Amino acid sequence: MVKNDLQEDLRLYLKKIAEIIKRKEGTEVIDENEILDRLGRIRDYLLQADKVISELENISDQNFFKALNDKYTDIKKHFNEINEVDSIFVDNINKIIYILRELENLCKTKEDEILNNHKVFRGREEDAHKKIRKKIVNLKKIIVELEEESLELRDLADKMKDQSKGITPEIIDLLNSLKFGGDIWAHELVAKISGLRSVSGDLYTEETTIEGVIWPDEEEEKSLPIELLFLRYPPFEPIYKEVDGIKGRCIWFIGLENGIIEPKEVIEETAEFDKNRKLIRVRPKDLFRLKNASVTVKIKTGGTPVFVKYGSKKLFDELRKYKYNTTKVQEEYKKYVEKIKGKATTVTYSATNLSYVWFCSRGLGISTDPYDLTCPFVKECIVGRQRDKCDKWNRSRRLFPKVFVTSEKKINFHENKLEEDFDFVFLKPLAAKGVRIRKKYNSAQWYMPTVISEGLITEAKFKNPIIENLPKTNIVGFKIPTSILEAIIDSIFDENNSQKPEVTVLHPNKKVSIDKILLSKFYIYNKTREGLNAFGFLSKSSTEILKDFESFKNKKEDIYIRLRDYLIDVTCHTLAHLFVTFISNSLEIEIDDLLYIYDKSEEGELLIAIAENSMLGSIDIPLHAKIKFGTLNNMVHQFVKETVHSLSKHIEELGNFAEKQRKDIGRSELGPMVDKIREKYENFVNQGLVMDITTFVNHLVLSGEDKKIAKELDIEDVRDALLDAITSSGINTCLDGCTACIMLERRCEKPLIQNLNLSLNLSLHFLKILLGEEIKGRGDRLGLAILNQAKERLFAFSPYIDDDGAKFLAELARKGVKIVLMTYEKFASKYKNILNYPNIDIYTLKNPKHYKFYIIDRRMLIKTSQNLSNLSSINDFEIRNIRPEDADKLERKELENGEAFERE
Repeated sequence: MVKNDLQEDLRLYLKKIAEIIKRKEGTEVIDENEILDRLGRIRDYLLQADKVISELENISDQNFFKALNDKYTDIKKHFNEINEVDSIFVDNINKIIYILRELENLCKTKEDEILNNHKVFRGREEDAHKKIRKKIVNLKKIIVELEEESLELRDLADKMKDQSKGITPEIIDLLNSLKFGGDIWAHELVAKISGLRSVSGDLYTEETTIEGVIWPDEEEEKSLPIELLFLRYPPFEPIYKEVDGIKGRCIWFIGLENGIIEPKEVIEETAEFDKNRKLIRVRPKDLFRLKNASVTVKIKTGGTPVFVKYGSKKLFDELRKYKYNTTKVQEEYKKYVEKIKGKATTVTYSATNLSYVWFCSRGLGISTDPYDLTCPFVKECIVGRQRDKCDKWNRSRRLFPKVFVTSEKKINFHENKLEEDFDFVFLKPLAAKGVRIRKKYNSAQWYMPTVISEGLITEAKFKNPIIENLPKTNIVGFKIPTSILEAIIDSIFDENNSQKPEVTVLHPNKKVSIDKILLSKFYIYNKTREGLNAFGFLSKSSTEILKDFESFKNKKEDIYIRLRDYLIDVTCHTLAHLFVTFISNSLEIEIDDLLYIYDKSEEGELLIAIAENSMLGSIDIPLHAKIKFGTLNNMVHQFVKETVHSLSKHIEELGNFAEKQRKDIGRSELGPMVDKIREKYENFVNQGLVMDITTFVNHLVLSGEDKKIAKELDIEDVRDALLDAITSSGINTCLDGCTACIMLERRCEKPLIQNLNLSLNLSLHFLKILLGEEIKGRGDRLGLAILNQAKERLFAFSPYIDDDGAKFLAELARKGVKIVLMTYEKFASKYKNILNYPNIDIYTLKNPKHYKFYIIDRRMLIKTSQNLSNLSSINDFEIRNIRPEDADKLERKELENGEAFERE
């Protein structure tokens, strides 16, 4: 922090800089002391006025005093906001002058009234009015003096602004900070003087202005980075700030591709864009300034439209009727509710809070209108219009659902030189500075409130995406060869692989192989329109769902390419979540100051990267990583080790918790319900369809299965105890990832469908492979895919080799990879023609050997039981980095015990 003697020196130097610039401009130099003196005189006059007005409180009529006091309070408010000479300064002075003239007129009118009526006053009454008139005349004189001083002050401020041309506002800001005894940070000094957001030369984060009646006392929050704007005040969500006693009356919208907003003019009025679709200004609409005091949005979410109503014409009329007496409005509202419900009630919702909604139990509509005790969409909704009434409208209110804005990110490395470290196994660490990231916001999403925990996801797709070009930033990350992930997925779905990882779905010992979980996830993803339209699917009976799933499985070969692409995206997305958490924890950076990116490159690689996303712009992530880990390679190695450990521990702890719950259930009245739920879930699992808890619970409720359970057990209702019964049933609460391990509570690109777009098990399987802990089974897919990563050299010690193995080596040689093979002589002879390439050296073993190992590019050592053979099994597999000199030493040792094979 800059302070003490250095602070004073800095202030003097900045002042000299300002004076030099003023002289160069040839303008009149205004001493800041003139401004301070003028402000001091105004402050003195305000104190005099304050005393006179307080004396008038008890001797004048209350209407006059209230008008006088209100205007005077506004003057003091604007005066207190003056802290520096800028546009805000002049604006406040102008407001003060305007109010002073209103005050002068108010006093003159009252004085004339007293003079005109003086003949009717007699005795003491006449003396009292003379006293009032005297004070008003005195006040008017003070007001005139205030106005003259304010006009002079405005002229001085205008001159100072003119003389400050060429002086950056940042310098003025620093001078003011130092003048009033404040401290400044060193990075703030650099940033404000240079105009740069950090010493690396990055520009300040672009911000969006938000305007309107929601900012009575929060001037500093008018400009926000767009991401923070969407987090605090997203479109389509009522702004919860109270305005004139009413909450949620302000809101803003974006034009929709899949919906209609009525009235249409509010779209143009609430959001302003430039030609590049950058959001430059938001003007939240005050619903009470619209003709009908409300807005209706109709969104097409698939086959069934969803309706949202904002505002209330009835409330607006009631407020005007009772002159904005909210207490009276609430009393009348209670009578209204009791009349509709047909009975007295002790609890009535607030009539003046438009941030709560009535809602459809099927998730087809919500309304913030407190007077909508019955569905206002009956005539338009496909359910209600059939009977001109609907019994699905819920008789309770909930807070308006949180709205999330979805996004996607692209990173541009073309202008930058990447700093790359040597590979950790198959992850290539990288870092870069000054990279460009382009962010595109596509839609707003929220859960419609229903009788279940998470209702229908409503997606309001923007007619034109909002584009944000982030300032240059710096990143750390790694690249993954696409072929490795493809091979892992192929191995998982290989029907001949009997060594697939297994996942506990029902504690203590009901397990399924990982491919069943991933296929189930993909099936639900498809059937629910990528998770956005789950209600129609989950409303079907168990029998219907299982029959459809069986048909889906029979088409697996036809959909496999889509399945593999989907799982590659899922793995990358999950690794990005895990990596941003790791970087945040390891480097002690708030996760809100980081941004994750995952993307496919044209070179057959997958990128996982973490970028700085702070407003400060001074977090050098690559440097932090090197200080913390020594090298980028160490960083990635540590990430893999810690993540495998933490996820494995998480799974173990969940198992222990589930086992405790299962044992406790024997002493609980929930026992019969738990057994029924477990039976239904196990029926799905036995037929290959594995649901996470949220999906399963929603299915039970939407399909009416919970009511069937209640009927079978002769229970009035099971919904209140449903979640407790689920928890006690042994169903895995973190089947494939949860908020405690891989999901992000904020800043996810796909916020409401993370359960279908992330996979703990697939990512953990991949990371364990990198640590050599997990590879078992047939080696014809995954093993060869790993060896295929060789770019320069492959040393293969494989006593046995078959046709596929020989062809594999020949293909690598054709790509320019140097091959050194050690095998038995009979295989060298058998495949000498296939392996007849100048960059293939063959050596034969003198003595029988059973071990196998491979060295890739003199950097990765693979110890394994796998030969270069199609039918070879993998019982042991270990991958680790190795130094080039150690690789050479290991190769020489083996070659000394072999003989060069002579081709004829």
